[in-house]
Amino acid sequence: MPDLEEHWLHKFEQVIKTGQATRFNHYLAGLDRWFTMYATRLGDENSRQLALVFNDITSQKKAEETLRQSEEQKTFLLKLSDVLRSIQDPVKIQEVAAQAALDYFKADRCYYCEIQGDKSIIRQDAFRGNLPSVSGTYALSSFPIFKAVLQKKQPFVMPDVHTTNLLDDDLKQLCCQLKVISFIDIPVVKSGKPVGILCITNCNPRNWTNSEVDLAEVLAERTWAAVERARAEEDLRQSEARFRLMADAVPQAIWLTDAQGQVEFINKWWTDYAGAPFKPTSVAEITSRFVHPEDAPKVEAAFQKAQQTGKGFEVEQRNLSANGAYRWFINRGEPYRNPQTGQIENWVGTSVDIHDRKQAEEAVRRTGEQLRNFNTLLEQQVTERTQALKENRDRLQSVFDTTLLSMSILEAVRNENGDITDFKIKFVNKEFEQVTGRTDLLGKFLIEEFPGVSTSGLYTAMLRVIETGKPDQMEYFYPFDGFNNWYSAMFVKLNDGLVLSNLDITERKLAEAELVKNLTLLQQTEELVGLGSWEFNPENAEFKWSEGMYRLFRVKCGTPVQLETYLDYVVTKDRPKAEKIIRLIRQKADSFEETLRFNINDHTQTLKVKGIAVKDEAGVTVKMLGLILNITEIKNLEEENLVLRLQQQKDLLLAILEAQEEERRRISESLHNGVAQILYAAQLSLEQAVSATIPATRAELKSILNKSENLIKDAIRETRQASHELVPLLLQEFGLDAAMKNFCERFSHTGLNLSCIGLEQRLEKHLELAIYRITQELVNNIAKHSGATRGRVELFREGESLIIEAQDNGKGLNLNTTHRKGIGLKTIRDRVNLLGGTLSIESELGRGTLITIILPMQTPRITNLE
Repeated sequence: MPDLEEHWLHKFEQVIKTGQATRFNHYLAGLDRWFTMYATRLGDENSRQLALVFNDITSQKKAEETLRQSEEQKTFLLKLSDVLRSIQDPVKIQEVAAQAALDYFKADRCYYCEIQGDKSIIRQDAFRGNLPSVSGTYALSSFPIFKAVLQKKQPFVMPDVHTTNLLDDDLKQLCCQLKVISFIDIPVVKSGKPVGILCITNCNPRNWTNSEVDLAEVLAERTWAAVERARAEEDLRQSEARFRLMADAVPQAIWLTDAQGQVEFINKWWTDYAGAPFKPTSVAEITSRFVHPEDAPKVEAAFQKAQQTGKGFEVEQRNLSANGAYRWFINRGEPYRNPQTGQIENWVGTSVDIHDRKQAEEAVRRTGEQLRNFNTLLEQQVTERTQALKENRDRLQSVFDTTLLSMSILEAVRNENGDITDFKIKFVNKEFEQVTGRTDLLGKFLIEEFPGVSTSGLYTAMLRVIETGKPDQMEYFYPFDGFNNWYSAMFVKLNDGLVLSNLDITERKLAEAELVKNLTLLQQTEELVGLGSWEFNPENAEFKWSEGMYRLFRVKCGTPVQLETYLDYVVTKDRPKAEKIIRLIRQKADSFEETLRFNINDHTQTLKVKGIAVKDEAGVTVKMLGLILNITEIKNLEEENLVLRLQQQKDLLLAILEAQEEERRRISESLHNGVAQILYAAQLSLEQAVSATIPATRAELKSILNKSENLIKDAIRETRQASHELVPLLLQEFGLDAAMKNFCERFSHTGLNLSCIGLEQRLEKHLELAIYRITQELVNNIAKHSGATRGRVELFREGESLIIEAQDNGKGLNLNTTHRKGIGLKTIRDRVNLLGGTLSIESELGRGTLITIILPMQTPRITNLE
């Protein structure tokens, strides 16, 4: 065998010398093959002959080498993947991948080149020794070899630039200058387009193996995938950051659950409101903890129905806040479906505070914080990362489309000097479209479409937020562009633009205006009627007075007061009452009312104090409210009225006594002029019979006795008539109608045509007697003083009044002098006044008189009307 290697000859010499056979493997470089060889000596110890057995094991060795290299490559790729997975910076990924390739291939330079249009960008390269860096941006036209690699879309392997015919002289010279003598260029092609090249170079010629080229291809693909993954994750982080920033402009709760109702996210606004940090929980548990017990069943039912039907839901509910109070919210939820399967994966929604609106409806509801990420880690292929980004955007759209806020994203439009001249509308939600009635606003300019923005103060606030970067908010009235409403706006800077949110607060503003109006009316009322109001908070014992209270007590407005301030002014005798009021207020009594006297500026003032407890929906007293009314003048008037009534009672009593005295005089006169005269005549007649000197004949005596008998009968009749007038038995037995008719019949022989009509209905005894005496006096006046030929006295009822009319055709009265003459008419008037009635007289001289008396059915019960 020619060119037998020295190693072999040495092995053969040892076998001849020792006689011991040997077996060994050896690589024969000249033949590029592996052999296993067996050598043994033939003959005795002096023999120089050998027996040799050769076996070509090149295939076996190559298979073993291939397996070893494969294992090394797998280990290398696994370690590289582990390292790249934790790196988020695309440039850092390129740097780490290049350095790993440099070390594994034992190359002199390695870099990943990005292809963008006609440019190749080397962001970071790895190299050994003092080789110059080649990072930078290059035109593909200056690297024909790159263009050729990209066009063929196949790896380009160069063992030695000195001996190749594939490179022109200029390119060879450039390679020599950069010490790139041998290299591999691996193109990365996606969707038929080149996106990058992995380059591995050596300063010396090198025969690159197929396994090395294959490994380089895998490395190029993984480097590209890692870079794209990092960029996708960076895009995702920026999207989520924008998502959180936009959510910061939303003063409402935002939530996310899975399809079964397990809560995956609640924003910070809600955790601040509820005073409880977020932790994974369920819709049912949140409902149980924070929703008012009366509202919890309908909230659970609405969510369960939405899960069954796959449709959104909306429900109004009261949520518990950190301070223990409930506020009204409108809770909206919408399903998010997987774009490929159509299955519901999440429920997203918002919960907006509508407490102010609820209060306004009954009397006549913060800015959202950061939104946490959705715990969706996209660790798969770039296509999966892109899909996750789309899903995130869809969820964001769902959130914004369920809010009651009008939201938009605006981009500043600047002139050549960098000054902002307008804002371009980049995004609007459905509520914005619904409020404006426009669906064509994307891409248009804010001021051009809504000129009123520049004059309403909005534009100035927007420029200020852009300039300072600090969020701002304002309330404004917008009577432009077909609107006539109040809004609450919040501005948050986003890059060179804004996130703008608007909430219609017209109802709240109208309610506030109504509240101011009512407060003004209350203040005016307090000042007008001497009224004051107070408020006591049991939680902190804070006691407040209204302006009216300060005026009542002549204290400077704003002076600190407390419950014990009452004790500084109350008079000594009423101090126990004041202490009782203080005790009732502190004990939160449901209500109380008390009248006290206070010494204010050396004047005693009588004040009525009222208080009432104000309770929450749980029946717990949250405050005490009260009024104080100055009733000093009322008290004084009551005292004056009492004196007046006593004087009136005295006058009435005197009138009754005078009437009684007049009645006695009339009876005395009747007895004197009637009964007494008749009895006197009878006496004279009898005395005549007794004292006659000449005995009277029987006929004469009988005549005298008959005359005396007649006189005595007249006296008896007159006595009975007077008795009937004093005690009208007919009235007691048969009532006013019979008694009045009987009384009037007595005047039938006088030539007076008198009609008396009474009331068949029986009345209270004292009232019947009073009316009888009044009609008696009226009839007597007609008979004795009017000179009438016809008269009428009538009693009838109208509603709750009794009416007496007395009319005659007599000589009439002089109304200017009547009140001075005649005790009879005065007696009638006094009786009418005593019964709470009225008396009116209509009369003309020579044409008769009409007297009308109106008495109430319910009269004061006066027992002595005689």
